[in-house]
This record gives sequence, structure tokens and C-alpha cells, in this order.
Amino acid sequence: MDECALGTDTCAPGEVCVNTPGGFECQARACVPPRIVCGGFCVDPNTDNNNCGACGNVCGEGKTCSSGVCLGTGTLQFTATWSRNGDADLIVATPRGKRIFYGNRGPNEGTDFGELDVDDTAGDGPENIFWAPDRTPPAGNYNFCLRVGNFNPAPSPTNPVEYNIRVRRPGQPDFSFVGSATQNRPLGMCVPGEPAYVGSIPYP
Repeated sequence: MDECALGTDTCAPGEVCVNTPGGFECQARACVPPRIVCGGFCVDPNTDNNNCGACGNVCGEGKTCSSGVCLGTGTLQFTATWSRNGDADLIVATPRGKRIFYGNRGPNEGTDFGELDVDDTAGDGPENIFWAPDRTPPAGNYNFCLRVGNFNPAPSPTNPVEYNIRVRRPGQPDFSFVGSATQNRPLGMCVPGEPAYVGSIPYP
């Protein structure tokens, strides 16, 4: 008997019935990369909160899956990604002049309680700086910068490092700043005029 042809199989939605001698098998539909099969379903490990980066890796409360990494979210969030593997560093300067970066990760008074929770030193990001839901960022303008170094080949006009910094604020659309680094950018104070400076945005 061919259960698949007769429609008497017990395959779940999203599965394909395959006839076998004396029975049938339920198989997940073919997934087109970057989607993968987890629990019999096609999922995108770059964005799926229940399978972030790999099957079964669940992002906990207050986190979301981005580029296959669980990132902290809250009242204000800055997330940086870049176009090729290497070491780029996200820096955020608060309205009070306090910097959040790999050398001052927070959350504490020295970062106005912002936190760097993901620091990527060899891939293409993300790096993430955020204020948890129970923290209120100081009101005013926030500067954000991207240090670019330790890429092979080094950034140049013929081998640039393209980047995107996404800013999330409550009740407002996400805002993305895109750019291209054509030379190494040193770490500074994250103020306008420095090579690593990307932009500013107000909060709230």
C-alpha cells in the first residue's frame, strides 16, 4: 500500500511523505541555505530565536537572534556587522562622555549602565551594545564609532571593509548607518572628526 499516494500518511505539515517497502517515511522538505533542518522544520539559524546559530540554541528572555548570535536587547541598542572576517570594534559614547567598548564593557556607572555583550574579534560581527529593559539611558546625543584593524588584507580602496551599524530605540523604526572603511581606523574618544566616527543619534 502506498500511504503517500493515498494520503493516509501521518506526516506533519512541512514534511514530505516518501514511500518505502512496507511503509513510508516523513522527511523534512529540502532547505535552501542558509536555512537548516531543526526538529523536522526548515529554520534560519541567523534569525530563529529557538535555533540561533545551531539547532536547539535558544535565546533567553531579553535576547534576540541576529547573525546567528543571541544579542541583548532593551531600551537602546547598537549592533555592528561588517563585510569580511577581521577585528572591528563598536564604540558608543554616551551624552555624558562615557565610552562603551571592549576595554569598558559594563554595565556599571562607568558606562552609564550600557553593556557590550558580544565582542567579535575574528568574524564579520555582530558586536552589540545595549541598555537592558530595567535601565534608562541618559537623554541626549549618542556618538558611535567603528575601530577597524587586523584585517587580511588590510582595508584599502581596493579591499574595503563595508559595515552596517543598526540602532534600535523604543517606538521608533530601526535606523541603519552604512559605510566603507578603506584604511585602518584607530580607537579614539568617539567624537566627530575622528577616523572611526560613524554618526550620532538622539535618545529618546
